[in-house]
Amino acid sequence: MEKIKIIIKKIERKMRKRDINIRIFLIVFLLILFSLTASGFEKNKESQEPLEPLPHIFYGFAYYDDTSTPADGAEVNIRNLRNGEEAYSIAYPDGYYSIISNADPDESYWLDGDPAVIIISGIDSYDDWIGFKEITVDLNVEPQTVDDILLLEGIEKTYNLHQGWNILTLPAETYHSARTLGESIPGCTIVSRWDASIQRYLGYIVDISPPEFDFEIKEGVGYWVYVQSETTFSIFGPPITDVAIDLYVGWNVIGWYKETSTMASILADNIPDCTLVSRWDASIQRYRGYIVGISPSEFDFEITCGMGIYVYVVNDSIWYGNP
Repeated sequence: MEKIKIIIKKIERKMRKRDINIRIFLIVFLLILFSLTASGFEKNKESQEPLEPLPHIFYGFAYYDDTSTPADGAEVNIRNLRNGEEAYSIAYPDGYYSIISNADPDESYWLDGDPAVIIISGIDSYDDWIGFKEITVDLNVEPQTVDDILLLEGIEKTYNLHQGWNILTLPAETYHSARTLGESIPGCTIVSRWDASIQRYLGYIVDISPPEFDFEIKEGVGYWVYVQSETTFSIFGPPITDVAIDLYVGWNVIGWYKETSTMASILADNIPDCTLVSRWDASIQRYRGYIVGISPSEFDFEITCGMGIYVYVVNDSIWYGNP
């Protein structure tokens, strides 16, 4: 304001012999100019300041098998299932852990209502143990309490994939989505699923498809992956113990998650109104089928853990993983 007064005095000296209306006009003009400049500066300053992430704390207790053995020192990871953001910590004495995420209104971090999963991995003699807990982010509760997490002995499944299309299922709990599964397989470019309810394929192109094309990898379901060359990848997690898969009239893709193998004929006998079982032979990139009640025994084939299988049914039903 002092600078404005000096400027005004200079103008007044020059304008003494001029019309007073001109003098008033210049004074008002300078005041308005200063006001607009100051206001614009403040707004520009505000627009350049980044939004400050807000911390959000989750805490709980982790144990091996039951609550008598605390999972001291276990590795703790929380994953946002909406955007893939992650945070890490460890379990302290008595199995207690706390983990801090960020909550940011620009949607790049954690938002109220986001689905998330806490993954706890054992160490030392329990390094093949793992536990999961699905939660919903509640930013209205600080800190947010999580129910006890029990770690169980996990299983590892290794896949040898052929160049081109392969069909597989995950026999362990991993909380993968099409995006994270595709990113975890070397050379994978597409992850696709068969939507039996509409009898059509839906796909996710790795590093290209928008987030809304991503989808959940469900237990007991088979998924297609396309790889550019022969490759190997592994998963690890608690074994799947039961499933309930809706089967629709027409083709359905289920996943054999059990460690014990079965045969196409036996699987068909345990699915109501199943008329055909088919598999994809990735080594030659073609289908092999078994028609119930028609195909000779030499067309029957073994179904092993991790295989995705097509089944054709003439009536809707639910597959519970039998036999």
